[in-house]
Amino acid sequence: AAHAFAIAAETGATIERVAHHHAHFAACLGENGVPLGAPAMFGLVLDGTGVGLDDTSSWGAELLVGGYAEVRRVATLKPIALLGGDRAAREPWRCLYAHLRAEMAWGELLANFGDVDVIARLRAKPVELLDQMLAGGVGAPRASSGGRLFDAVAAALDLCFEAQDHEAQAATMLESLVTDAALAQALQEREADEVYPLSVPTLAGGLPYIEPLGLWRALLGDLATGVAPSLVAARFHVALGLGLAKLCARQAEVLGDAAPRQVALSGGCFQNAVLHTRTTAELERCGFEVLSHAEVPTHDGGLAFGQALVALARIARSPCGGGEPPRGGEDI
Repeated sequence: AAHAFAIAAETGATIERVAHHHAHFAACLGENGVPLGAPAMFGLVLDGTGVGLDDTSSWGAELLVGGYAEVRRVATLKPIALLGGDRAAREPWRCLYAHLRAEMAWGELLANFGDVDVIARLRAKPVELLDQMLAGGVGAPRASSGGRLFDAVAAALDLCFEAQDHEAQAATMLESLVTDAALAQALQEREADEVYPLSVPTLAGGLPYIEPLGLWRALLGDLATGVAPSLVAARFHVALGLGLAKLCARQAEVLGDAAPRQVALSGGCFQNAVLHTRTTAELERCGFEVLSHAEVPTHDGGLAFGQALVALARIARSPCGGGEPPRGGEDI
């Protein structure tokens, strides 16, 4: 960013700041040939983290509505603390602890799930220090991260519990754990409406969010009763795909006749074939048309394409053709 501003100062070039998740959304629209000026669409973006439209908060699982030139966030995933900052992305147990403590008091976890192996392993961590970080927010920035949710579930299943050697290793191993037989059983349960529950309350500011409390209680209950890890992993993927679709459907009801009927899927989490397939199926079941990536990468490799499309759209709609004032986000 500093380099771009320096070049702009030297050359007089216009700077357009494009939020990370807006760029993901625009890249998917562009790949699917959505024309400039098309009606607003939903953008469902799941990844690790990226600076949000307000230029301060970290996003990573967002429902957007809009198009190339501008978007607004209409729903999210419940934010959790990234204990240790960037270390949370490298050490999945930190994500697991943060997720569980965002849902339940430590005493409740011990009382209800103290016999679960992963809870015993967490007890060996510096719990008092971690709780101080959670209470004070020091070294624990908050993020609504889809990637960190996958890391937490992977850690619960003893996948890369202590550390992962490369980006998305834990999430990839969690996806690989899903067998055909386990997925078939989870889908039968879904048809019987027996799914890990994900509710959609609202944050203090009125923003709807996916609340995973029920999911965590059910998942830990499965671990306590010895359910096969492959089935736990399958149930998680099925539940998340259904939860994301229900989130879109709920927001469509809120928007009424003006609600989009198309949803663009983007972000690194949608490299997960099981999640992508389940989310697409559930969205189509709700009556949405789904747009996905095929050639442009759904991960950060597609950001530059999305950034260029956003900048072009803003220039095209500006009366003088000179773009708009900078907008929030870290991507330039």
